Amino acid sequence: MDDGRLWVYDKTTAMFWKAPASPKQIFWRQDQNTFQIGDVTSDFLEEIYSKIDDDVAPLHAALIKRSGPISLSLEEVVQLIKFIAISYYRVPLNDQFIRNYVSSNPPQKLGFRIINKSTPNNPVSADVYEAITSEPAFIESYRISKALLELLAYAENVTVDNWILAAPTKLNGVGLIGDNPVILRQEFTGFIVLHELVMPISKHHVVYHITGKKPVQLSPEHKLKIDLCQILQAERYVCGANREYMQTLINYIALPEHKLTIERVTNDLFKDFE
Repeated sequence: MDDGRLWVYDKTTAMFWKAPASPKQIFWRQDQNTFQIGDVTSDFLEEIYSKIDDDVAPLHAALIKRSGPISLSLEEVVQLIKFIAISYYRVPLNDQFIRNYVSSNPPQKLGFRIINKSTPNNPVSADVYEAITSEPAFIESYRISKALLELLAYAENVTVDNWILAAPTKLNGVGLIGDNPVILRQEFTGFIVLHELVMPISKHHVVYHITGKKPVQLSPEHKLKIDLCQILQAERYVCGANREYMQTLINYIALPEHKLTIERVTNDLFKDFE
């Protein structure tokens, strides 16, 4: 919609919300970033996310004004990778992955140290380490830490030419975004920065990390595959500015003769780069 609100389809009820909503009303979980730390209630993580959103907002606003093809600078690529990585680890489907990653790795693998000031040369006890890393506030904040540490660790693997932003020549505004928006070419291996991927960042702009043939502009057929993936891959919510378009795709997926799965559509999507 022209005012920025989106129609929301709930896969669990197979129904649309009664009225369109703003993105902040849709992708939000109550008290997700509020924690009880001792006697203090803190929303420090919400403040960090707000700072990240504020930092990326000018770049995002500038990029979505352009029509394809779009060249990216190194600084823009780094900002986009950070945004995509944090977005990926932030989604509800990755809750268990983050918990398992934190609980199963030593501090050096997680990228931090716990130091006792009185004995700085000696590691803290296993009990202290477990107490800290089992805190919900630590686990939730590690979503951000993992994204940033990953970008630093694999900076040498970042090739600017493999990160592409594409858009239709005519910005027609038809596009979807789900609550699990990053489309991976292969099954997740633990480090999002290394994956070939596709992610919409507006209703008509899409970011790609592709090592093969690069998209110059989006064809209607290619954009359709991306939107089908958004519906099939979403855990619960899918959003878009055009309700009629959304309903058409939902009906298309529901037809048994089409036999559409996320694996099938994803494979077909990435064949466009071969």
